[in-house]
Amino acid sequence: MACCPTEEKYGYEDCRFEKDVDENFHCSICYNVLKEPRTCRNNDHIFCLACITQHLKVNSQTCPECNEHLSVDTLRRPRVVNNILSKLKINCDHASRGCPQFTCLEDLKTHVVNCGYAPVLCSNAECGMEINKQDKVHHETKVCDHRKVKCHDCGQIQEDVGTLKGSLIELDGKVEQGIKKLDEKVEAVKEMNKDMNEKVKETNEKVKEMNEKVEALKQINEKVEASSGRTKKEIGDVKKEVKDIKDNLSKVNKDVDEVKVMMIQMLEKLNMLELLNKLPSPTEGMLNTPREDILIAGGYGGRSSRSGRSTEIYSWEKNGWFEVSPMNDDHREASSFIYKDQFFVVGGADIRQ
Repeated sequence: MACCPTEEKYGYEDCRFEKDVDENFHCSICYNVLKEPRTCRNNDHIFCLACITQHLKVNSQTCPECNEHLSVDTLRRPRVVNNILSKLKINCDHASRGCPQFTCLEDLKTHVVNCGYAPVLCSNAECGMEINKQDKVHHETKVCDHRKVKCHDCGQIQEDVGTLKGSLIELDGKVEQGIKKLDEKVEAVKEMNKDMNEKVKETNEKVKEMNEKVEALKQINEKVEASSGRTKKEIGDVKKEVKDIKDNLSKVNKDVDEVKVMMIQMLEKLNMLELLNKLPSPTEGMLNTPREDILIAGGYGGRSSRSGRSTEIYSWEKNGWFEVSPMNDDHREASSFIYKDQFFVVGGADIRQ
């Protein structure tokens, strides 16, 4: 605990309160019950306003408890603590003069100002005795050895003056109470203004940060737009290449189709040749004799002849002519013969022409 920098006690003594006061409501410097409590900025160490103000003037600008930087301007008002203290019952400052009154701490000043046990001096010349305020009139008019002689004409005036003085004293108390409340409101406004300034500072920092982010986004956007332009050009080139490839593919497909047609035709011809090779030869079984037979095909037999497709073989073995499978087409005025097992038709006319 920090020590009080002076011998003066700034807080309220515990013996003045109607009930025991919790230790949490005691000043860390004077050890008395808090008077106008204030706390440090960060750790809420609590002190009397007069105690901590005197400490900051005499010692370094640090909290006597946590040693963190502290000044009168950075002190905070603990509203909850102040509200609790304001409801505590405390005796009058003039209890030693006989005042029995216990009043709420928040009303103490008003009561003290109006208290009848407040010390005042006798106004009679050459007296100067200190008496209770409530006994002033009685002392000055009845008891004081230096009192003025009361006359019948001025008695009422003096009574009125006494009443007026009492009213003025009461008015002074109300004015002081109003000033106190006004001071409290001013303090509250200062606290609000301080909080508002901190929030404005935080807002400005956030705005600055947002502006930096916006600027960074602008730069990124410019880079993206530049990259997008290059990308669009590259896409255009790729599209052109794709179009050229498609055109080439179309041409290739056309060539492939032509090749397919040619292949189909060739396959058809091969299949036809294969079928022809599988057909039995007209001379099969007749040309294997030692002496070759004679084959006659086609020819024109005159008006009475109906066909130029007939084919006949003369067999030496059987000594006779035999008809074999006819030819596919008519052949007239043609010569035909067999050579090395192959049948040849030479010349003649096609009757379809």
